[in-house]
Amino acid sequence: MSTTAAAAWVTPEPVTVSWYEHAVAYVDMKWPHLALHSRASLADALATVTPLLSRESGRRPPDRALRAVLYGYAFNPSSARVSRIRSRSARWPG
Repeated sequence: MSTTAAAAWVTPEPVTVSWYEHAVAYVDMKWPHLALHSRASLADALATVTPLLSRESGRRPPDRALRAVLYGYAFNPSSARVSRIRSRSARWPG
């Protein structure tokens, strides 16, 4: 077997993606195709489960504040302040 043929079978390194990163990417993918009520339902569901699927840390905001930021900004791509909020909240879930 040639070196070139052997190189084609090499498995790439896995990429680690946090739940938060995955959820934000999912919202970005689905958002343009959802009706208004479905958008609200998606943001609500993800804002509910994200704190439960993320590790506790000393940097975690209080539950009420966290849910408000997740629902209103992190999982709402149409928000004008979304990029700033997403980068700030991305510091927590690690």
